[in-house]
Amino acid sequence: MVRTPDTAEPASELQATEDLEMWIERVAPTDMSVLLLGETGVGKGYYARSIHDRSHRAAGPFMHINCAALPDQLLESELFGFERGAFTGAAAAKPGLLEAATGGSVFLDEIGELSAATQAKLLVALERREVMRVGAVKPRPFDVRFLAATNKDLQALAEQGRFRADLFFRIAGLPLVVPPLRERRPEIAGLARTFVARSAERLRKPAPALSMEALEMLEVYPWPGNVRELMTAIDRAVLLAERAIGREHVSASLRPAGPRTPMGAHGAAPPSSPGGWPPPSQPGLGPATPAPPPSSGGFAAQGPLPSDEAERIRAALDRCAGNQSRAAELLGISRRTLLHKLDALGLPRPRKK
Repeated sequence: MVRTPDTAEPASELQATEDLEMWIERVAPTDMSVLLLGETGVGKGYYARSIHDRSHRAAGPFMHINCAALPDQLLESELFGFERGAFTGAAAAKPGLLEAATGGSVFLDEIGELSAATQAKLLVALERREVMRVGAVKPRPFDVRFLAATNKDLQALAEQGRFRADLFFRIAGLPLVVPPLRERRPEIAGLARTFVARSAERLRKPAPALSMEALEMLEVYPWPGNVRELMTAIDRAVLLAERAIGREHVSASLRPAGPRTPMGAHGAAPPSSPGGWPPPSQPGLGPATPAPPPSSGGFAAQGPLPSDEAERIRAALDRCAGNQSRAAELLGISRRTLLHKLDALGLPRPRKK
């Protein structure tokens, strides 16, 4: 099955990855547009590149643009290009990414961040397969394959009128959900070994081995930051380790560096686990949940959060006096994911009290 946000039943860890690979293998040789969906840091860019590399366009350019990283006017000129004199500073004509990528693929990351005006211009370009440079009077044809990614539910946004429905159907020829790393645990060992080799090369030191104890810790950690967080943790562990990465290196890599004195509910430092993260599990309860980061200011000491997601978010924000960053830490997610969940659940974005 193609995993989409409204998939009725969650796939198993192996099924999630196998289904994704199967659909990528099928769609890659075609020119069908693909919309990659998933949490921040799951590797949507990696899969976009994989689709391009397995296509008949592999020898052509692969243009990656982050739609959230550029203001509207600059994004428009980057996508569509401009003519000489189109605006102040345009001393020479410049082709946009759509023209420059002819024969290859264009990957529009964070496409949910496009403004309404840019969405309208992109839709025209997609339908006509020609682009009008800023300041031009004649359109120019282009031949590219479109790949896009977002951590938002574009279909829901389209139904709410917050994203163009016609553009959504154009870019979502095949929508594919990239599962979070916690649903791809069989991949963690392979990813970790790959990242160790890359990190050691960047740090200019011999690649340390990964001990079984270290791998076990990596495989049970929830990875709220997904693959990106795993890469960062491996970088830290490689920096700390000499010949082998052990449990202590992983434990130190999953927490902020430097001296820490996190305080409990009554001002006393909580007891530390002799093995670092994760805390020892209790019989019959499975692995214990890691404590929130120290920067949450002890808000978690007020007891467990409710089980319902909306109530959990409300409770976390209430405990953190409306501070979205601290509430996100308490929930074990990024601030961007928290804001996405607020919008998806129809909850107002609070202000600090």
